[in-house]
Amino acid sequence: MSIASLLLTAVLGMPIAAAEREAAGAQRSVALFFHENKDNDGNPSARVFTVTNCHVLREDTTTTYEFRGAGAPRQHVRLARFGRFQRGLNEIKDCVSGCEIDTDLLAREIVQLEAKPESDDQEVVAEDKAEVEAKRNKLPNLKKDICVLEAFYNEVKSQWGDITCRTIDHVHWAPNISISIDVQGRKYTKDICSRLMQRGSWVTSST
Repeated sequence: MSIASLLLTAVLGMPIAAAEREAAGAQRSVALFFHENKDNDGNPSARVFTVTNCHVLREDTTTTYEFRGAGAPRQHVRLARFGRFQRGLNEIKDCVSGCEIDTDLLAREIVQLEAKPESDDQEVVAEDKAEVEAKRNKLPNLKKDICVLEAFYNEVKSQWGDITCRTIDHVHWAPNISISIDVQGRKYTKDICSRLMQRGSWVTSST
């Protein structure tokens, strides 16, 4: 899967970074999503949460954090820190360059075929004409791909370039990291953090 698709598709594995830890280069991916069926009062809920590691999103992992609700300051989580986002943009540009190279190569091949001395063998002549026609038919599609990719690049850069526009959720609950948690005789490290998805960043599909 390409970097660009990882950045811009709501799938498990998309890169995330906390606002407070971005300078440190901390980044991780989404581990899982889950939907809250009912809120604390027993009412139907449309909230969606995600889960990842506490140490990625929290500077202080020795104390438990819990979001206090409306009006409380939020610890925002963004889709991709600067370096990862730039890699995604560069990948789109690489796709544009690849299409441009293919277009130039195809045009050269057409010129060479058309300049080729006509054979006395009519079967060879028919094959050459068919090849030229096939290559000519590919050119419009390649040029269209270039236009689509360039428009896509400009849209992503203008709408997502500002990191604040890539805010997708905020930390909801992050217990302090615990070492050697005993579960049925086995030792584990508890390093989890739940995040509440920002309304509008989660879209359900009916298909």
